[in-house]
Amino acid sequence: MSDNLRLLFSLYWRPRRTMGRILDEGGLRFGASAVLVVSLLLTLAFVLPIWATLEDVLAKGGPEGGVKALMVQAFYGSMLSSIFFFLLSIAFLYIPACILAATRLARLGSFSVAFRRDYGALLACALFSWAAALLPVALANLALPGVLLGVPLLYQSLLFLGGLAAFVVFMGLAVGTVLGVETKLGFGVALLGGFGLLFAPLAPLMASPFLLYIAFQFFHGDIADVQAILGRRRSIKRDLHAATVNPSDAEAQVQLGLLHLARRDNEEAKARFEKAVEINSREVDAHYQLGRLARQEARFADAIRHFEEVVRQNDAHARHEIWREIGATYTASTSWASARWALEKYTARRPHDPEGLLLLGRALSALGERNLAQEAFGHCIKSVDTMPTFRLAEVGRFKKEARKLLSAL
Repeated sequence: MSDNLRLLFSLYWRPRRTMGRILDEGGLRFGASAVLVVSLLLTLAFVLPIWATLEDVLAKGGPEGGVKALMVQAFYGSMLSSIFFFLLSIAFLYIPACILAATRLARLGSFSVAFRRDYGALLACALFSWAAALLPVALANLALPGVLLGVPLLYQSLLFLGGLAAFVVFMGLAVGTVLGVETKLGFGVALLGGFGLLFAPLAPLMASPFLLYIAFQFFHGDIADVQAILGRRRSIKRDLHAATVNPSDAEAQVQLGLLHLARRDNEEAKARFEKAVEINSREVDAHYQLGRLARQEARFADAIRHFEEVVRQNDAHARHEIWREIGATYTASTSWASARWALEKYTARRPHDPEGLLLLGRALSALGERNLAQEAFGHCIKSVDTMPTFRLAEVGRFKKEARKLLSAL
């Protein structure tokens, strides 16, 4: 309980890293309970003014006998439905819509495969995100003057919209962490998932015990798969952490670093790779990843130093991609002659890689080799055109940039 509470509140100051921890440690039951508690507070903030108005009507006479009882029952019934509304909408509408959007935008495989693999992890992150985003809104709304009409109600609505915006931000980070996609794409998925809420009017029907029983009979196998996959996903990191207890096991540090890297937690990944190098200074994979991270942080000298260590041990590392990384580093630092040297070496070994051809074209263009640059950009475009369709979403951006640079020559 206390660990889950710490996870919930740490979302406010370290959201990206906390998403990774929720993925490994966050409890689904706690997340669902937190959503219900926040939903109760939100509901109270909006319905207390209505209840005050209803009490005035009943106190002044109003309807008689059974009609009063029906009014009170209807009020409490609608209040109870609204409390469960958010939880049901997130679990049954929003998360499936996010996974569907991700499979279309990021080519993560079929929806059924992605659903079994990622539903539990994304749901855990979504429940914590909703509770963290809307808790301040609920508390602020309860503190506002409780009147049904007028400016305070407008404030309540604006605060609620602000909470929804915060939820989308959290979910963008969650999608990037769980699915390993770029942050910009994660925010797009989080926004598109909102279209699933168009079916929200059906959410109260999901609370029907009869429908829940029928759904359980049809889908209990899938539910078990989701739980088992989430458990296996968490056990992988626990096993890796256990392996890092061995002070001489550099490979465990590398694998844990790769796990954090897939979750876009570059800071923790860097720490793991550095620990691997500290254990074994010749750990080639750790040097390779540290070089890539250094290039992303514009520490080009450090990047080249790590890449040189990789080349000393294996100049064909990562299917020769070490030379593309060296070329990309020299390109980013505008060392065009060195970039050309590395990228020509790479494209000689991997002549159909569109990213390498694009980088080579940029280096040649900067060196004034117009004809050779045109040839490289043309090969880049042709390489993308001849690739399987499932890779187009991954490499299409290289073709787009190559066309732009080719037209500018």
